[in-house]
Amino acid sequence: MKEIAGRETEPAGTVFKNVQVLKDMPAGRFVVLMDSTWGRALNRNCTDCHVANQWASDSLNRKKTARMMAGMVEAINTEQLTKLPVRPGQNPPEDQLHHLPSRKPGRTGTGVDALNCVPAGLEAGTSDA
Repeated sequence: MKEIAGRETEPAGTVFKNVQVLKDMPAGRFVVLMDSTWGRALNRNCTDCHVANQWASDSLNRKKTARMMAGMVEAINTEQLTKLPVRPGQNPPEDQLHHLPSRKPGRTGTGVDALNCVPAGLEAGTSDA
């Protein structure tokens, strides 16, 4: 996080080169997502998907696969889950599906977001990433 100090709240697509998915996510949260969430969940480190010191490179297939999978999750969350019907007495899908990332400023939701993957209350920059 030292490399992006002072830019943690800027969009990842402006802080990092070649960001194609999750461009609008704050850069600090983007780093936490890749390192503390995806990396730990998959028991991987940065150089499993990226060429060391050439982070923007697309030469590794694992990075291409990860990008495609993140895009699929984004499409499911934004295009499919929002189509779920609301039954009487039930909250809208975005209020009941904790993994649907919040689209409202300032709203953190509960649980773990599928894209943001940061437990509620954990702010970007609190990781040892």
